[in-house]
Amino acid sequence: QLHCHIIHDGDTVTSSIEIPIVADYPVFDNQIVTNSITYPDTFVLSREIVVDSLAGFTWQNKTVLCTPDCRIIIRPGGFMTVNHTTLTSACPNRMWQGVEVTGNSTQQQINHNQGRFIMENGSVIENAYTAVRNSLATDNAYTTTGGVIHVSSSVLRNNCRAVELNPYSYSAQPGLVSDYASSFVKS
Repeated sequence: QLHCHIIHDGDTVTSSIEIPIVADYPVFDNQIVTNSITYPDTFVLSREIVVDSLAGFTWQNKTVLCTPDCRIIIRPGGFMTVNHTTLTSACPNRMWQGVEVTGNSTQQQINHNQGRFIMENGSVIENAYTAVRNSLATDNAYTTTGGVIHVSSSVLRNNCRAVELNPYSYSAQPGLVSDYASSFVKS
């Protein structure tokens, strides 16, 4: 059984439902990644996975089933690459939270200052509220903006919002603002 939270008119109800597609897949729940972890080809992510500063990894040829409260957070200095990988919802007709690439809004966009997310080679993010954003979802003051996102030859589909780029500007000297370092390329 998989537990899904259903929100209706501001009330949250937890419902246990049978989902045959995920019955035999391992579940990873509330993880902080501090070094490389080996994941199976298909697995379920529940709640949060946080890629810590100076940690990073690649998911290649994976299918990642995300529960509705699942979000992937990449902290400043951390990185994550998805290569020919699909991130999708685990619960039928339910969306998941998405990928949050965090940074430091007052720092230059170099590796140790900002989180980095690379999506390439036919990867897919689908059925998320926001597929990928450059800050924490809860950051209304924009202090965690600056996360670097590179998407090439990949698909962001059936998301409420494909990409959210919140305000970020860095100036090494007064009057000179650096270019934003993210890229989105269709090949």
